[in-house]
Amino acid sequence: MKTFKHDSSANSILLYKCTDGKLYQIFSFDSDTAVLKSAKNGHFAVAAKPYLDEYTNTIDYSSIEHFNTLKEAKQYKAKLDGLFNSKDEPVPQKEFDNEVVMDIEVKKGRSL
Repeated sequence: MKTFKHDSSANSILLYKCTDGKLYQIFSFDSDTAVLKSAKNGHFAVAAKPYLDEYTNTIDYSSIEHFNTLKEAKQYKAKLDGLFNSKDEPVPQKEFDNEVVMDIEVKKGRSL
């Protein structure tokens, strides 16, 4: 069991172990992003494409970024949410010139 309960005088806080080995409190969690607070130093993190494994109670993610304040984390979360949501909408071709489109296609080919 990798869910930890921290009892303070007034509150109980559930802490989850992430695949980076650190303990976090969950502030918000959805299919695109999660905002987490580190149990160790009080810093915040935003995890992209989080997955909560209910069997082991661990949080996995595709990437994670760390921030000093909750405000910075929420701003980054908003940017990520905007990026994830914009991928569903087609981008008009007229916004790109041929050189940029070709460069994007070459980069996609190299990453495979």
